[in-house]
Amino acid sequence: MIAYRSVLQLRRTRPTRPRHSLAALSFLGLSCSLVGPCQSHAQCNYEATPIQPQPCPIFGILPAQPRGLSSIGHVAGWYQDCSLQDDVAYFWTPALGMVDIPFPPGSIRRHAEDINSAGRIVGSVDLPNDGLAELAFVYENGTLTNLGAMPGGNISEAVAVNEDGQVVGQAWNFITGDPPFTPFLWQDGVMTFLNLPFGPKAKATDINDHGQIVGWMGQADIFDSHAYIWQDGDVNDLGLPPGAFACTATAINNAGQVVVFALFQDDKSSPVLICSFLWDDTQWINLGILPGYDRCFALDLNEAGQVIGYCSQSAQPNFVDSFLWQDGAMMRLDDLVVTETATVSFPCRINDAGQIASGSSFQMDPAVLLLNAINQPPGDMDHDCAVGIDDFLSLLAAWGPCPLIGPCTGDVDGDGLVGIVDFLALLANWSS
Repeated sequence: MIAYRSVLQLRRTRPTRPRHSLAALSFLGLSCSLVGPCQSHAQCNYEATPIQPQPCPIFGILPAQPRGLSSIGHVAGWYQDCSLQDDVAYFWTPALGMVDIPFPPGSIRRHAEDINSAGRIVGSVDLPNDGLAELAFVYENGTLTNLGAMPGGNISEAVAVNEDGQVVGQAWNFITGDPPFTPFLWQDGVMTFLNLPFGPKAKATDINDHGQIVGWMGQADIFDSHAYIWQDGDVNDLGLPPGAFACTATAINNAGQVVVFALFQDDKSSPVLICSFLWDDTQWINLGILPGYDRCFALDLNEAGQVIGYCSQSAQPNFVDSFLWQDGAMMRLDDLVVTETATVSFPCRINDAGQIASGSSFQMDPAVLLLNAINQPPGDMDHDCAVGIDDFLSLLAAWGPCPLIGPCTGDVDGDGLVGIVDFLALLANWSS
């Protein structure tokens, strides 16, 4: 039996992003008097590092897709091979560059979807002589693990992995449709299928470090879908933003904030409008839309509440503009990139260090771009290139030893502890 509880009651085992409280706002007046005027809205600029496969003899550099970005800036995804017939899964690190993930000879449709800071990579691959279609895999330390399919199914895919190594995805029968799309959680060699209250289909899209899983459930993601949060068998049906007829959750951070895109339509003759929202403690926050567009897809968010995605026009769906949303403002991402030969198209991931991975172009060639903020002062925990009250509150929430896995942005001096030295460094860089 499914138990229903508010997300506020779901178990949280790690520090979460702080909320503004009356006490904190009282301190704001004191802190401003100590260090000067409080900051207005600020924003970082970004430099782009290109990630490209080796050029093909005839076609040159072929498109590459980023799909996963770890908390330490490692990227996973796939690119098209020189035969133009298949995809090759890869991972990238600053030290190793782009490395093809090894699969048995004869494997096809090799797609890496996510990577964590320990180097665990997940995705799907069609292995030779298995009699099935693509199956979910985990690749770690040179070992490939086939996750298999569900009873009666013939296909599976893994789409996300958290810092604890938990993997989520879905399995189904692509020929008969029975079983339908069914999300799973894989951990310690065991695949557990999620029992969701609204269906008959569902998909998982992301998992945070508390084991909270998000996705959609319904008949189809563009028909009647609802966003959900699942944890330890408990389900919270997020329902729909006011006026929407369907929505899909695409990502969740460790504070339990969820980004979704939702579908709206005035009548059957009008175009379907797509708007992006941040779900935060039962509240739907409309992220807005870039000028000149009527569709915006939010794809990912990080611990600081930064959201990335892209906007398009229903009349010209292939013409897109990427965005970064932060502190209530949606900005065109290309306007923030200072690398003149780089153009951002489809940003897919943003990590807790503020790095962004995007499918893009570099010097007119297809490329994956890893965007890094520049001129970021010590103590800037929300990655807006200014230091203020939000950073102070985040530092207080992170006070103490750094986590064993993942970033520790409050540790300004790098000693593995968020403490008084980091607090003093933050004060020294307070924005005027």
